[in-house]
Amino acid sequence: MVTKSWRAHNTLFWVFILSLGIATFAGLVAVCTLTIGMTPWEIIVVQASTPPPTVSSSGSLAVSGIDQLCLGDADCTKISTRCDSCECGEAVNKIYAWKYQEQYRTLCTGYLGAVCRYACATPYPRCIARRCVLSDAPAPPVSQP
Repeated sequence: MVTKSWRAHNTLFWVFILSLGIATFAGLVAVCTLTIGMTPWEIIVVQASTPPPTVSSSGSLAVSGIDQLCLGDADCTKISTRCDSCECGEAVNKIYAWKYQEQYRTLCTGYLGAVCRYACATPYPRCIARRCVLSDAPAPPVSQP
């Protein structure tokens, strides 16, 4: 009789511990979803599935939407996508900029065509609606505590 009550107590203890773990995980998922807008699983999938840059039919680099995901203005940078400099370029997440810089060097090595002096109306990389875009307004200064 004593053994059965001990087992019941032990089982209840582990059920309680398991439910705390599940509740904690659910809480973390909820916090990530509310603050970032993405679940932890989506973040892992995005990090693992970035495609290599491709060249469009017009000869410029095509930027992947996945490479433009961001959390803040500090995540974004501007890259060149055409050898002739006749455009503003694109904004991408800084962690993926190296792919585009390497592809740009490969694409534009030995380029002998026209070169523009293009005054870009949207020169600032910004994170707007969790996507790196070029904007006409610079990022607001970060206040120090």
